[in-house]
Amino acid sequence: LSANVRGLRGVIPEDVTEATIVALRAMRRQSLDYFLEDAEATQLVKGYFDLLIAEYLTDKPSNQVRISVSNDQQGLQLPQSYSMSAEVRPKFVFKQAATLTQKQEAIAAIYRHVFERDVTDTYGFTQKAELESQLIGGNISVKEFVRRLGKSRLYRRLFYEPFTISRAIELAARHFLGRGLSSREEFQTYFDVMTKGGLPALVDAFVDSAEYSDYFGEETVPYLRGLGQEAQECRNWGPQLDLFKYSAPVRKVPQFITLFGSYQKPLPEQHPYGCGNDPLEIQFGAIFPQETRNPHPQPAFFNKDTRRILIGSGAGSPDKLNGNALGKVPGSLGTRVLKLEPLHHGNGTSNGVSQPGHQSPSINLLHHSSPAFIEGAYRQVFGRSLYEGQRQPLSSTESKP
Repeated sequence: LSANVRGLRGVIPEDVTEATIVALRAMRRQSLDYFLEDAEATQLVKGYFDLLIAEYLTDKPSNQVRISVSNDQQGLQLPQSYSMSAEVRPKFVFKQAATLTQKQEAIAAIYRHVFERDVTDTYGFTQKAELESQLIGGNISVKEFVRRLGKSRLYRRLFYEPFTISRAIELAARHFLGRGLSSREEFQTYFDVMTKGGLPALVDAFVDSAEYSDYFGEETVPYLRGLGQEAQECRNWGPQLDLFKYSAPVRKVPQFITLFGSYQKPLPEQHPYGCGNDPLEIQFGAIFPQETRNPHPQPAFFNKDTRRILIGSGAGSPDKLNGNALGKVPGSLGTRVLKLEPLHHGNGTSNGVSQPGHQSPSINLLHHSSPAFIEGAYRQVFGRSLYEGQRQPLSSTESKP
C-alpha cells in the first residue's frame, strides 16, 4: 500500500495532493461511523486510512537516478515505487568495527560476485589466506581486495583464458562494475585498454573508474545492478539479463558487441522484436520459424521463410499459406466480403461467391453452410481460427445465425 501511494504521489500535482488529504480525512470520519460498535474493525479501518494520509503528507518521493559518467551511457530514472516493490538484493559493507563473522560474510560475498562461486581450497587459490588476513587486519580496503582478485591467476584461468577478448571484457564489466556494457563506444575504449596492457590494465580501468567510486567506494562489496537496483538501459537489456545469470560463463560468444553491431544494420533485414518476443497469442507482426530453438534477444533476421500477418493478407488457414477462392480450399476465406444470404437462388452469384461489380452475397446457404460465415467472423475478430475450447458454445451463440 505504501509503494502504491508513493507511485500515485509521483504523478499527481501538489494542489491535487492537498485536496486528496482533505477527502481522505472525510472518508475516514464517515467510514468509522459504520463501525461504532466494533472496536477491532474501527482500528483496522483507521490504520489503513492513517497510512494513506501519512504517505500523502510526506514529501514527494524522488526518483533513483542512474549515474551517467559519459555521453555514451544512458542516464535514466527509476521511480521510487518501482524500487520499493522490487526484490532487493542484500548489500554488504566491510567495516573494521564489525565482528569477525560479519567480515567473513562480506568476504564470501566478494568471492561470489567476482568469481561467481564460493572459493575453496580445491581451486588452488594460493593467495586466499594472505589477502583475507590483510583485509581483516585493515591493511587493504575492499576496493584493493577486488583489484587483486581480478589480477589473480584464478581469475585469469576462469574468465580470461577460455574466452575471446570481447567476451572477457563483457564478463569483467559484470564482475567489477555490476552491469553490462552500455554502448559500442564504451566497448571500444576498454578494448583499446586491454590490447595495450592486457587483463591487469583492464582490471585497473574498471576499479579506478569514477563509476566504481560512485557506486561502491572503498568499503562496499560490488553487487549486480539489476532490476530494482536502478534504472535499466533499454538498448541492451536482453544481454544484460543474460549476463546476470549463473550460466553466463558457459556462453563463449560475445553478446553485447554483436548486439550493438546488429543495431547498425538496416531494418529490412532484421525484425526488432527478436526471436519469439511477440506477447500476443495471435502472433501479430511476424512468425519466426522454430522460435523455441535457441531463442535470443537480439534482432532476428527474417527472409522468405518468415510469414508476416498483415490485415487482409494473412494465411487462409493455420496450415496453408495462400488462400484461394472460397470452395476450392476448405476453410480459406482470402479477402472476400462475407455476407449471409437467406435461402434463394440467383442474385448475380456464381456458386454462391460474389463476383466483382455485383452487390451480392459471397456466401449463399444453398451452396455453403452457416459455419463458413461463423468461421469468417472468428477470423475477422481474432485474426485467426480459434481452437475448439475457445469458441462460443454452439447452443448459445453460433446457432443464432
